[in-house]
Amino acid sequence: MSIRGAIAAEPLYVLLAKYGHADAHEAVRRLTIEAERGSRSLLEVATLDSDLREYLKKFSPDERRILERPEEYRGLASEVAREVASSWRERLKGVLPE
Repeated sequence: MSIRGAIAAEPLYVLLAKYGHADAHEAVRRLTIEAERGSRSLLEVATLDSDLREYLKKFSPDERRILERPEEYRGLASEVAREVASSWRERLKGVLPE
């Protein structure tokens, strides 16, 4: 896997988590190993993974572009973390104490 693929691992992990993947870190770890063994990019390996297809369909054009051109990636973690926290806060309303 190229350095571009290694850079793509973080945004892929963050985006999968954003869209609700229960174990995004493990999925990306597995895909990274698979990409390193073969001659395909991380995005190509992810696209071929049947378990990820539904998540990848949810990615916006801008999010996909980050994975296609990871050299332009400047970091999404803080923005996506806020979105994930907000989403779960809404989902858990009434379940957890305020």
